[in-house]
Amino acid sequence: MKKDKGIQQIIDNGLLFQANRMVFMPFGFVLAYKDVDGKPQLFVKDMRDKPEEARFYKEVLEAGADKYESFTLEEGFELMNRRRKKLGYAVQNWSRKKHK
Repeated sequence: MKKDKGIQQIIDNGLLFQANRMVFMPFGFVLAYKDVDGKPQLFVKDMRDKPEEARFYKEVLEAGADKYESFTLEEGFELMNRRRKKLGYAVQNWSRKKHK
């Protein structure tokens, strides 16, 4: 994945959809994009005063879920496996316990 195509890949593969659905929207934020000179630029929309607007319409929800599922099955699991082989994990775990 080339650096200049990273944002478009995130959009096309449903990763932006999933991040919004699982992380940003429950707190009233939306990570959105707009085209600037033909390239997508990410920005954050603060929807905390209008939480009812930080949601997906049914068609968008279904399309985003389909894109994310396809990406995960076709490419995503392999990317996570490569990361696991290199680092020993795919997702970084954390603990709130203080270590001595």
